[in-house]
Parts: sequence; C-alpha cells; structure tokens
Amino acid sequence: MIDKFSTWLFAGSGASATLLIANVDGITRIASLGNIKWALLLLILSGLFGFLEKYLAMDIQVNLLQEKNLRDILAPLAADYRLQRNVIQGRANLDGNEIEVEIDIKKVLNQYAIFHPWPIRRRILNADPLPVVLRKNIDRYYRQLLYAVAELISFAAFVVLIAFSI
Repeated sequence: MIDKFSTWLFAGSGASATLLIANVDGITRIASLGNIKWALLLLILSGLFGFLEKYLAMDIQVNLLQEKNLRDILAPLAADYRLQRNVIQGRANLDGNEIEVEIDIKKVLNQYAIFHPWPIRRRILNADPLPVVLRKNIDRYYRQLLYAVAELISFAAFVVLIAFSI
C-alpha cells in the first residue's frame, strides 16, 4: 500500500519537475525565479525520499521472498524431522524411556559460534537471532513509512509554494 502510493507520488514529482523545467520561461512570468528554485529543490527532495522509499520497499520484498523460499525448501526437511522425532519418541515410550528431541537453536548457534569472525560470534552469543531479524524487518518498514511521509510533505510543500507564488 505504501509502496504503490509512493510510486505514484514519485512519478508525479518527476512529471512536475519535467513540466516546471520545460516551461520555466512561461512560469517565470507568473512566479519569481527564486520561488521556482525553491520549488525545484522541494521536488528534488521529494524524489530523493521517493527513491529511498522504493529502495527499502524492494529490500523488504526481497527479504520476504527469500524467507518464503527458505520456508519452502525447509518444509520437507521439517516434515521428515517431525516424522523421525515421533518415531523416536514412540520407541522411547515403548521402552519406558523419556528423551528430549527438540532442537534448541540458541544452543546450536552457541556451539558453532567459534567458527565465525568475532563480530558475528559476539552477535550470535549475545542475542537470539529470530528477534534480530524481526526487529530489522520492522525497522525497515517504519523507515519506508517515514520516507513516504517525507516525500508527501515535500511534494505538498512544493504545491503550496507554487500556489502562493502565483
């Protein structure tokens, strides 16, 4: 939703800048050259915020696609794991034993953290990886929203500037 709105606003900023530059001679009769320069600066800012928003939108989209592909790849492995876990637990129950077959991701990462460079090792040992990924996705989304709002405000300021210049 944010991405589509920002894309249309980005296109509107580009079209407005093109029209303003192409018709600068006619517009200077109506508005002062100083106001036109400020208007172009606002359009450039709007375009910059639009570009940043679009970049983050593509980044979010790629991350979500990678996560979906990874889940699709891992789904058969997870099903096989669940089947084997149930078989092992069933045999243990028949023998009267109790076993732990759950995978502790934090324990696995801590065990193999020594093979990573120290900055990555520090992040692995200090934080749970799932919340970090989730936090990054939420941060990207809010930055995308911030850039879209900044783009809208820049474009609205351009419109107000041109409207009061006439």
